Amino acid sequence: MEPGTQSQSSSNRFAVLGSSYARVAIGMLLILIGYLALFSYFGSSNTDRMYETRRQELQRLVYFGLNVLQPVIEQEKRGEISQDQAIAAGRDLIRRMTYLYGRDNSLGANYLFMIGYDGTVLVQSLKPDQEGTNQLDQVAANNQLIVRDMLQKATSPGVGYVESLNVPPGGDQPQTQISYVIGIPELKSFIGSSMFMTDIDQDSQTNVRNALLLTGALFVLILVAIFFILRPIFSSYNALLKLFVQVIRNPDASLIVPAESYPPGTEGRQLLSGFRDMLGQIRQSKQQLQISEDRFNLAMQGTNDGIWDWEIKTNSVYYSPRWKSMLGYEDHELPNRFEEWTTRIHPDDIDRVMATLNAHLAGETPYYEVEHRVQHKDGTYRWILARGASVRDESGRPYRMAGSHTDITERKRVAAVMQEREEQYRKTLEQRVEERTRELSTLLEITHNMTSTLELKPLLRLILNQMRSVVDYNGATIFTLNDEELTILDYKGPLAQDSLMRLRFPLARAGANQEVIRRREPIVIDDVRGDSPIARAFQQFAGDQLTTTFGYIRSWMGVPLIANERVIGMLSLDSSEPNYYTERHAQLALAIASQAAIAIENSRLYWQGKELAALEERQRLARELHDSVSQALYGIALGARTARAQLEREPARAAEPLDYVLQLAEAGLAEMRALIFELRPESLKTDGLVEALTKQAAAVRARHQMEVQVELCDEPDLPLEAKEALYRIAQEGMHNIVKHAHATRIDLKLSCDGGQVVTLEIKDNGVGFDSQGTYPGHLGLRSMRERAIRLGGGFSIKSEPGQGTRIRARIPVSNS
Repeated sequence: MEPGTQSQSSSNRFAVLGSSYARVAIGMLLILIGYLALFSYFGSSNTDRMYETRRQELQRLVYFGLNVLQPVIEQEKRGEISQDQAIAAGRDLIRRMTYLYGRDNSLGANYLFMIGYDGTVLVQSLKPDQEGTNQLDQVAANNQLIVRDMLQKATSPGVGYVESLNVPPGGDQPQTQISYVIGIPELKSFIGSSMFMTDIDQDSQTNVRNALLLTGALFVLILVAIFFILRPIFSSYNALLKLFVQVIRNPDASLIVPAESYPPGTEGRQLLSGFRDMLGQIRQSKQQLQISEDRFNLAMQGTNDGIWDWEIKTNSVYYSPRWKSMLGYEDHELPNRFEEWTTRIHPDDIDRVMATLNAHLAGETPYYEVEHRVQHKDGTYRWILARGASVRDESGRPYRMAGSHTDITERKRVAAVMQEREEQYRKTLEQRVEERTRELSTLLEITHNMTSTLELKPLLRLILNQMRSVVDYNGATIFTLNDEELTILDYKGPLAQDSLMRLRFPLARAGANQEVIRRREPIVIDDVRGDSPIARAFQQFAGDQLTTTFGYIRSWMGVPLIANERVIGMLSLDSSEPNYYTERHAQLALAIASQAAIAIENSRLYWQGKELAALEERQRLARELHDSVSQALYGIALGARTARAQLEREPARAAEPLDYVLQLAEAGLAEMRALIFELRPESLKTDGLVEALTKQAAAVRARHQMEVQVELCDEPDLPLEAKEALYRIAQEGMHNIVKHAHATRIDLKLSCDGGQVVTLEIKDNGVGFDSQGTYPGHLGLRSMRERAIRLGGGFSIKSEPGQGTRIRARIPVSNS
């Protein structure tokens, strides 16, 4: 065969493949293939669903059996019956349970089985002869030790599926068998049930085979019908394609349209007749268009402006070459689209230009005229004077608009530069002033509100109210962090405040709060009942109260309180709406929290100042007491000793009363010295904390005849305020012991842990009390706690009725 003949044959084959008949056939074939693939997918998916349904049926049956056994298990736990009695009762209950499955119960009854952890079969309704025997070495059809595998699942993790190959009842070939087992440690046994799965594959294969046969026959029938019905249309369609090819090759050629070769009224004749009429109209319009274009070109040559013509109804537009060149483009570089103009208008001018254009289109102005800036190809803006007018229909609606663009950039350049500079300078200055004013205003408002009071309780309430003004919440809590322990300072929300104010808990137990402190940044939990790690940490802390006490909380946000680069606590916000808090909320809350932390620190400093003022007053009283009472008591002791020496002749009469006087004088002296330490804080500075605690212990020992054991470290390196706080805590603690504890012994211990933390511990052997209770009117415990907290330390109380009390205060050296 010659090369030319081969090329022609190849072209004919491609032409056949590109024909309408071939395309219809290929389309139907592709539809058939797609349908079969889709059917195969859904068939496989249906098989998977049937497998999963069987597995779920097994699980439901076994759990139902477990629920039936639950009363017996509870009786055995309570000791009402023995374990052997519980196993016997459980065997009877399991033996009576039957479950029918399969189409029309065709697979028969399925029973629960029960096997001990030692492998002894307790219940096996399908194979009663196995009951009482040990089946640990039972082998399935695939050589699988089935009972051992079940036992492993039942004991670790306690539940699970086990697959094996076994011969079903009445069958002769092994089939896939799935068992589900649950361990019952209380009865030292496990229960389970089994099902065979092979029938699922058989049903699926039958359905697929029948569907394939039916679908194939149906598609063949449809394909034949389509070819028969569409044959005349394809014929006229091919004739029309040939005419289109001739028009493309020679638009001016005279064409013979064979419309009459088709019967009147048929679609083929209508199609070809319409094409012939359309061809005549196109030729006539082409002649008119050529005349119009010639006239328009003459008009454009007479001006140096850019011309534009806008068909409003179709939104089509024409831009002259001069219009495009004014913007730096060649005629072919810029499409004739309305957006090519609007997108290049300067952003500052777009509203004014559109308003002017819309006013003209609405008939408010006779002409359209506006000056605006349009972006050049090089990125700069050119000033354009746009002028135009619209053509309206009988109802007054514009349907066409035309006009010109005149480049006035040079005329406006100098004025624009000066104005732009002035405007830029003014805007920059105003922007800076506005931003600075807004920042200062917001900061001053928050600072003013936060610093309006230095009382801690009103301050905490103010912080919560201030927070609600920017970030709404259903509940809010302020915590303080001391000695790795979180203490609630204030709460606002639906829970009883009194019950929360005494709550404190280790930071390690509250995972979500701990994460806020560790990261030193806000943390948001979109849904506290979700499955994220931080949500699970919240759930673990809430425990059984997640849906009761804390049931109103769905979204949670924690914000750290940081002052002087140190985390002093945190703020938590609760919302009843899931996914409520956003990143913006977190930023606002952090800003308020930062101010709140500073305000709390300011409150602490304020109270320290008040205490210093009180100290000055005590110094004045101490000087007066030192000059009077202390000297008098010292004189009593000295005179008593002198009198005792002079009365040696009659010791029986004078020694006893003089000893009593001496005892009172020494006790008074010890008490006075302790009082001087209370009223003169400089004594702590000169004599030290250790000396002060020693004298305080001596005063309690002498005053109340109690055994006071003292174990004190070397003088700690602490500022005066920290020493005074520890001294006051010791004083208040021993006072409470004497007054309330009915104790006979006090242990006072001061330890310095590596120079980092100073710990004061006071123990007694008194009656003790409930440390979680509330005692209105007794402010001693609160004042001791506040003294430690104000120094950034921690305070804890451990006591139980009849077990005595231990008070411990820890003051960090670095924070003091």
